[in-house]
Amino acid sequence: MIVRLVLALAAWAAGATIACAEPPPAAAFGRLPAIQDAAISPDGAHLAILGGPAGARSLNIAPIDGGAAKTTPLGDIEAVELFWAGDAHVIVRVGFWEKLAQRAEHRFERNIAFDLDGKPIANLLSNDHASRYATSQHVVRVVHGETPVVYLMGLQVAPDRSHIDSRVAQRGDGQHFKWALWRADPATGEGRLVEPGTYEAWGFEPDSTGEARVRLETDEKTELDRVWARAKGERRWSQVWSEADGGDYIGYSDPEDAIYLISVEETGHQVIRRRLADGVDERVGEASPYRPHLSRDPYTGRAIAISAGGESVQAQFLDAEVGAVHGLLSRALRDREVSLVSWSQDRDRYVIRAEAADAAPVWYLFDRARKELSPLADAYPELKDAPLGETRWITYAARDGLSIPAYVTTPPGVAAGKRPLIVLPHGGPHSRDQNDFDYLTQFLASRGYVVLRPQFRGSRGFGLAFERAGYGEWAGKMQTDLIDGVKALADAGVVDPDQVCIVGA
Repeated sequence: MIVRLVLALAAWAAGATIACAEPPPAAAFGRLPAIQDAAISPDGAHLAILGGPAGARSLNIAPIDGGAAKTTPLGDIEAVELFWAGDAHVIVRVGFWEKLAQRAEHRFERNIAFDLDGKPIANLLSNDHASRYATSQHVVRVVHGETPVVYLMGLQVAPDRSHIDSRVAQRGDGQHFKWALWRADPATGEGRLVEPGTYEAWGFEPDSTGEARVRLETDEKTELDRVWARAKGERRWSQVWSEADGGDYIGYSDPEDAIYLISVEETGHQVIRRRLADGVDERVGEASPYRPHLSRDPYTGRAIAISAGGESVQAQFLDAEVGAVHGLLSRALRDREVSLVSWSQDRDRYVIRAEAADAAPVWYLFDRARKELSPLADAYPELKDAPLGETRWITYAARDGLSIPAYVTTPPGVAAGKRPLIVLPHGGPHSRDQNDFDYLTQFLASRGYVVLRPQFRGSRGFGLAFERAGYGEWAGKMQTDLIDGVKALADAGVVDPDQVCIVGA
């Protein structure tokens, strides 16, 4: 039955394909991914997939062990992501542009609940007029069960403080709002206020009971981030971390009732678990020279992995069971970066995505009990058999001696020699590229260009000192880092220094 499901979903996701040419047409790279997001229901019985052919995006809900799949066209709207709320409802996050209160158009994101037949039920928080003005009603947690609840950020009416706080949202008639924590019923879309916000708050993290445990703020005077929290059983908020303390806040772990922080030390970035009940700090995992990311279990809210890396991201699993599954699949799909996108509550079935810088993403369904790994569909089906450029991780010396890491992609199927170069720097600037599939890089490589993606000073993820080296250098050493990368490749005989351009967003 799983084989039949896989074949049906692969045909739905791919749609009409483009005949492979040499090189593949631009549309093969620039299309929307055939599968944009996928998630398995908590009971492991259904698979929800967001995607479909370019220009005809849709929601597909398929029973895994038998039965007909339901496909719902989403129309002319931007599909962002999906997730389950219990076993009977799928929430699809969509983006659209709208003009409110005679002002310029803004991009809004909303969460639409669907039943198992793919029928849209309601927009979450549709009963609250104030939250209509929130550009992004960000979902912070889903509590599953017989009566699932979605916790998300909405707005509440606030007195006029716009003259001293520019973060308070303003409606066209002068009405002002502030962020607050809401809960919504996926069966009706109706919501109610759970935790009122402050004028400086922009986020909350609730526990499994829906009680807000963490409040995230930005100080209106210093512009520094702050974290307020309260231990289980407590009602009073206390400040537990500030950006002025150094390091960073990366999340709350519910069963441990603790927050996770990054401490920047001589040995690198050390993850710290701070218990809310007594404020005691505990070191977690090994220090890394790179900035870590925290992953949490979607059902329990417990911290399960710390991920960090230079060329490729490596995970330290705090949950042995999930780590064992990841290790098994990584060995089965060698030379691919494996992501556990979603899993059932009993952890028997998983949706995974595997990709590399030189291989477009492929989505799989893994059944641990049956020991079956079944491909669902290729994200870029027209590139399945196409040759792609080879990506290498290099470092080169900037003119002041600082070592700059970079990804270099060379064209597929061409002889060695000096090639034209395109420099493709990331945005941010406090961001970074990853060693995963980048459609624009591979498109340019397919046209005969070498592509350089430099991680110039100021890029985030390579250590605090490296990031701070970019302060005050937006029009200075950040720029010469790019030029020094061109020189390094030219000196190595890889590119023609007379055929170079720069492209960016």
